[in-house]
Amino acid sequence: MQSAPLVILEISLEERVELIFMEYELFGFYAAVSEAEFFAVASERFFQRPSSLKKDFPEIYRELMEFYRLDTASIFSDINF
Repeated sequence: MQSAPLVILEISLEERVELIFMEYELFGFYAAVSEAEFFAVASERFFQRPSSLKKDFPEIYRELMEFYRLDTASIFSDINF
């Protein structure tokens, strides 16, 4: 079994750009800069907007849940900025 960061990073840069610019605003532009930034932004969303991440990107949410060993959607509400 691969670790969470590796599974998340299997999403190509082109797929990240498409997700960010064409369909989803959850990650924002900076997530498309590099794999490291994508992981960092995904982790931020996991803690700040867990319900949205779980709804829109269940696979990424599940991988981060396994990585951090937390189910943040059951603990926290989404933070609105």
